[in-house]
Amino acid sequence: MAKLNILQKIKSIKKTTPAKTDNCACIDVEQKGFSRPRSPKQIIVFESSGAGLSGALIGCSIFPSRMTIRASALSTAIEPKDAIAEIVTELKKQTGKTLPKTAILVTSSAAGDLLYLPVDPKKKMAKAQMSEMVRWELEELFVEQNDIWSIGALVQSRGYLSQGDRQACEELVEAEGGRINSNIYNEYISKEQLSECLNLQEQFLAQDEELAPGWSCHADAEEMDSYTWYGMAIGDGIRRRWVAACAKGGLSLRWVYPRLGCGTALIRDDSSWVLVDITQEQLAFFSGTGDRLQSFSRKSCRYGLSEVEPITDSLRAILHPDIKTIYLSCPPEQSHTLHDSISTVFGQRVVLLEGTDMSFDQDKGVASSLSMNAAAAHMLGLVKSHLLTRVEAAPPGPPIWKDKQLYPWAAMVILLIAIGSLHTFLNEQAAANEWALEKAEIKFDKKKKIKQQAMATLSEVRQLEKQLHAKEEILKEQQRQSIVLNTIIRKRQDLVPGIIEALGESVNNLVVLKMLEEAEDRSGFYLEGWALKDTEGQLFTKALSENLKKWNYKLSNISLSRGKSKQGLDGFVLKLNMVTTLPLKGDGDA
Repeated sequence: MAKLNILQKIKSIKKTTPAKTDNCACIDVEQKGFSRPRSPKQIIVFESSGAGLSGALIGCSIFPSRMTIRASALSTAIEPKDAIAEIVTELKKQTGKTLPKTAILVTSSAAGDLLYLPVDPKKKMAKAQMSEMVRWELEELFVEQNDIWSIGALVQSRGYLSQGDRQACEELVEAEGGRINSNIYNEYISKEQLSECLNLQEQFLAQDEELAPGWSCHADAEEMDSYTWYGMAIGDGIRRRWVAACAKGGLSLRWVYPRLGCGTALIRDDSSWVLVDITQEQLAFFSGTGDRLQSFSRKSCRYGLSEVEPITDSLRAILHPDIKTIYLSCPPEQSHTLHDSISTVFGQRVVLLEGTDMSFDQDKGVASSLSMNAAAAHMLGLVKSHLLTRVEAAPPGPPIWKDKQLYPWAAMVILLIAIGSLHTFLNEQAAANEWALEKAEIKFDKKKKIKQQAMATLSEVRQLEKQLHAKEEILKEQQRQSIVLNTIIRKRQDLVPGIIEALGESVNNLVVLKMLEEAEDRSGFYLEGWALKDTEGQLFTKALSENLKKWNYKLSNISLSRGKSKQGLDGFVLKLNMVTTLPLKGDGDA
């Protein structure tokens, strides 16, 4: 029953097909606005949904420029490894040729959202740090994403229950105040079918596991230190399960694409646009300008497919005068109804992204969905859309140096490199030694010339040193004389007359001065004289002491004794010293 319903869906997809071309479905690359591939290549595209796993062999050629769907198959197996093995076998049977080893996966288990991160795209951030930041932002999204794969959704997608029956069943339970669970479908499906859906549900749920993220920048700064990024992710356990399943089937799973929003890769519009993307259980609105996303919103589709009214209500909140085109991606059974309704309500250009707008052989059932075509075109390099974000399915393989089969060849290469390096090193050393010898000879010649010049000028230097020494002696003598002149003679020009003046003011008629002599160290003067009476001598010394104060001198060693004068008169001989009251200094300071 399930397989019959699925085949009916596939046949309904094929009704709009143009003429056949070599028993293969072909997309004209130039008509779709794709870029021309550099070389022929092909990949296997898988799409995981509630209905099962679809697979297609898609390639591209240079002339004429086109993307070709060469074979396709569908598997309803629950385990990914069994489904992939079944599809690979069918693709080999249809083509009769060896299949490529590269595969990609489009799945509803991968989801994304617009993120506002303080990460400048012009400044590189470590991949691990960026992954952790995107993973942190998307954790709450995956809690909500798990809710879309209810048992009712899977029962309907497998074809065991129609949309109307599911809606009537669930509304009846809700009206009675009951809770929707797997038991409410017991009257409609068998236990085997229910068990199958429960097992399939585990394939889609990311249960408390790490997320494998991907990201792309979509705008300049929105706010202070905030940039718009589109981040997407898939549960790491789910990713590893698909990678292992592909590896068991002899394939290398390279990238994982989100089913919701995959059609953005086919938008070739430099103006403002809106994409309405409808899948089973989910509805999304993407708006942007050119290849930059500006807004994104997601809603759940109750009972599988969305009605017209919720779509138009959401579009009213999104549309603005600058938006010229509304793109529509939806299941084939809703495409014409939604296209006409949206065109009528808004009166704008509505473009239907046709996933099966191509030629194919109905007998072989060659077909693929819009999401598969968009992901294949993106992977093959036919479109360079910045709008589509993907997740790397598996990390790069082990480095080549871990391949033991290459060890013997690597040893030979290393030996050759070592011999070549040694030869080069010896040649460089010989050349370096020759150059060093030549530099030494040049240096020796220079030093020899310098020595000869030094010997020639040595006598001149010595003669100049003698002349310099003589000039220095003359200079020192002149400096000494200048010091004597400035510090002694000029100062004594006032001192000596002052001393004599003080003597003249102090002497009286009964005192005769015989001798005035200055001390050798210039510390004072020695005076001898004669007084007729001792009283006159004492008056003279007292007056002299007062008159010498202004010259900073005082009397010391005063001696007054009886004696005769030169004329033989009796009287008193006077002897005394006049010493300075200032501290003694050097000769130059007087």
